[in-house]
Amino acid sequence: KLETTFVASGKTHKLYYSIPDRYDSLKSYPLVVGLHYCGGTALSYRNSLTPIADSLQMIIVCPDNSSNVIPDDQLDIVTAAADSARAAYNIDTTAMFLTGMSCNGEFTLRQGLLRFYPFAGIFPWVPWISAKKEFNKYLIESDMPTVLSVGTFDDNFWLLMDLFDSLKAE
Repeated sequence: KLETTFVASGKTHKLYYSIPDRYDSLKSYPLVVGLHYCGGTALSYRNSLTPIADSLQMIIVCPDNSSNVIPDDQLDIVTAAADSARAAYNIDTTAMFLTGMSCNGEFTLRQGLLRFYPFAGIFPWVPWISAKKEFNKYLIESDMPTVLSVGTFDDNFWLLMDLFDSLKAE
């Protein structure tokens, strides 16, 4: 587990990494950029994702945005975090993924479908969408591979299933 900083949208942000215990700089690794939920921190989100760093041999990087949603006009928070990981570690650029939870899960879904960065896929966790009328915000015809993580006890489970079923690349 490592911590550093980076600059995006004119502000310094903390950046939390989880690197496989047996990292080998000669080997390339998949990358997961993880966006914390609103009210959460990048540190706690990174800690929650850490088990996959070793079990799946992936590098995890989580940019901190002060417990807030990442604004649409600040996509550089995500791209700078990914680019920082690519500069520091041997990343398999064909295996980069974006995840986020709750408010940033919604950001992950909406922006990820637009393919704003060369992610191989997105997996939003319980993206906060509260009404079917919001579906028009999403590029339903996107071919971005998408895995939607939601549980049957989540308040918006059925709504998210309706949205997922309408995605071209479900």
